[in-house]
Amino acid sequence: MAVVWAYQFLFKLLLIAIRKPGREIINGYLWIHGPVYGTVTENEALADLPPSAKLVYKVLEYEGELTQQRLAEETRLSTRTVRYALNSLESIELIEQKVYFADARKRLYSLPGSTETE
Repeated sequence: MAVVWAYQFLFKLLLIAIRKPGREIINGYLWIHGPVYGTVTENEALADLPPSAKLVYKVLEYEGELTQQRLAEETRLSTRTVRYALNSLESIELIEQKVYFADARKRLYSLPGSTETE
């Protein structure tokens, strides 16, 4: 009985110690939400993305700056899938977008540091 009480007491102390924004215990595991510390390589970041995002990334790598419509044509993916891939890549900062001066309603997508134009 004392052992059970000790475990409950330690668990409550643990909860108090980790009860900070972005931390919670789910099914006995500690989940820490928020920024990931350390460096992540490009390949590691791409590994967790869907195949469509990897394809869009490679096309941008080879072709340079492209609009969403041109990416859809080059990859033969639907515009919806290309948009999802672009959002995934942008969320982890693997691509950047700029205003397409030929048509301000569109955006040019490229890899950081790329200066080629469509």
